[in-house]
Amino acid sequence: MTDLKKLRDLAAKATQGRWEIKISAAGQYRIWLYAKSIIRLCQFNTQINRHNDAAYIAAADPATVTELIDTIDALTRERDKLAIEAKAGRSLAEFIVCECDGDEEVRDRVSSAAWSLLKQPHDTSTKGST
Repeated sequence: MTDLKKLRDLAAKATQGRWEIKISAAGQYRIWLYAKSIIRLCQFNTQINRHNDAAYIAAADPATVTELIDTIDALTRERDKLAIEAKAGRSLAEFIVCECDGDEEVRDRVSSAAWSLLKQPHDTSTKGST
């Protein structure tokens, strides 16, 4: 797996600005960085796939990389939250099955009430604390 912290640090340290591809009159693909000054980052002369490589490098500017990492972090947090909720749901289901001991009417009422509680939004505020 990619070391996202290292990648984030590299993106933060890179020169921020708009990265673009420019093709010279001689057909050389160049990546330019438009920040406080214009900087030519690299040039592709004879590489077979130079247009696609240059487009990829220009698209992977620091802001884009940081945004992708932020999205990965948010999705990871959401996945972890859902995993905890799924585990709680499995535990609740096991409890209901054990406690109701074959009484379907009781199981259905308890199950319905329990799932209603699980579906309610969680209050993570600190009400009442000073």
